[in-house]
Amino acid sequence: MAWSYSVVSRLVGCSSDSGEHAQPAPLKLFDTRDQAIQEYIRSEPMSSWTIIELRVDHGPKLLITKRSEEVYAAAQIVEKNKKVSVAKLSGDFDLTVGSGFKGEYTTLDGKTYTVSVSKEKDAQGTLIKELGATVTVQEGHHLGDMQGTVPVNAIQSYEPYGLN
Repeated sequence: MAWSYSVVSRLVGCSSDSGEHAQPAPLKLFDTRDQAIQEYIRSEPMSSWTIIELRVDHGPKLLITKRSEEVYAAAQIVEKNKKVSVAKLSGDFDLTVGSGFKGEYTTLDGKTYTVSVSKEKDAQGTLIKELGATVTVQEGHHLGDMQGTVPVNAIQSYEPYGLN
């Protein structure tokens, strides 16, 4: 059984002009994480998916998704009243026309994270082979950081989501 709530997510900034702003959408809650992810996949139809669940310091579970040909997005796993949903945090970023994206996203608990995904190797990031990219998650606002600033990567671990 699905329950509906509203979620407001916003894209504060990005380094790629190809991303579109995420639109607020009703949040459907499900009994299991798998049901929530399957609904997210159905709502974003594409031929193939790679989904990585990120565990970050003192924060929510985040998802980085890759669809078909280098189209990436960020999402959040939401748990409310023992129900689960997936809320898309970012627009889609097509990395066939760029080498990465960086954006600031506010999660449902009000925390802001700066997420970057790059096809280039980064010693401070987490190389995720399944995505073919390096991912960095920082707590707070970091879009305006000076070049050469070393990010503190909040990713503790990640797990590929197995699609059946």
